[in-house]
Amino acid sequence: MPPTTGCTAQELVFEKVSVKPAISTGVKVEFHSDGTTLTAIHNTLRLLIQRAYGVEDYQIAGPNWLNSEWFDVVGGFREFATGPDDYKAGIQAMMRNMLADRFKLVIHRSHETRSVYALIIAKGGIRFREATAGVEHTWPGTYSFSATKTPIAALAKYLTDKMDAPVVDTTGLNGVYDLSLNLPSLLAIPAALGDQLGLKIEQRKAPIEILVVDHAEQVPIQQEDSAEKTSCSGLVK
Repeated sequence: MPPTTGCTAQELVFEKVSVKPAISTGVKVEFHSDGTTLTAIHNTLRLLIQRAYGVEDYQIAGPNWLNSEWFDVVGGFREFATGPDDYKAGIQAMMRNMLADRFKLVIHRSHETRSVYALIIAKGGIRFREATAGVEHTWPGTYSFSATKTPIAALAKYLTDKMDAPVVDTTGLNGVYDLSLNLPSLLAIPAALGDQLGLKIEQRKAPIEILVVDHAEQVPIQQEDSAEKTSCSGLVK
C-alpha cells in the first residue's frame, strides 16, 4: 500500500506519539514495531538515535547523559510501506522527526580516522551459504552467533560488541546468509572466524562516520498530538 498521507518516506511522521521519561528501573530494553505502531520501552536517547539514524553506538558522540536517561516511546502511524526497505526507511524517518520535535535534537555528521578491524574473506573462500531473501532471524549469545537470512553487517555488529575496536564489513558480500559461529572464548574469535566461516579480521585505519549531538533536551517536550501531525510541511529531512 502506498503512503496514505501523500508523504515521501523521509516526510512521514507519527500521527500520535507518547514520549515520556521511563519510570520503571531494571526493565528489559524493548523495541519493536508492526504495521501501525512503534513501541520503545526503557530506551536511552542514545539507543533511539541509533535506531533513527541506522548507526552503531561507537558512531555517536555526545553528552554522557545520552546513555543514562531512559525513555518510553509509543507512536501510532498509518500503513505506508510497499516492502521491508520502505518500512525501515519510514520508521527511521518518523523517529528522526520525533527526536527533532520532542528532544529538539540537533546533530551534524563528521568523520574520524580510527583503528578498526576489517572483516574480509579468508584464503579458500567462505564456509557458509547464501540464503534467499525473507524474514531475518538472529540468535546472538555471549559465545555464539546464529542467524538466518541475515546480511554480513549483522555479524560485524555482533563482533564489534566483543572486540576492542569496531568491526567493519569489507567482504563485498551483498546478499543474505545463514551463519553459525561458536566461540570457545572471546580470544578465539580470529581462529573461529577462519575455521567456521572462512572469514578473517585485519587491523586497519579507516574513516568512520560520526553523528555529533550538538543539542538535545534532557526532558522531552510534552504536547498534544493533532491531525496536523500528518502534514508533510516543515519537517526535518
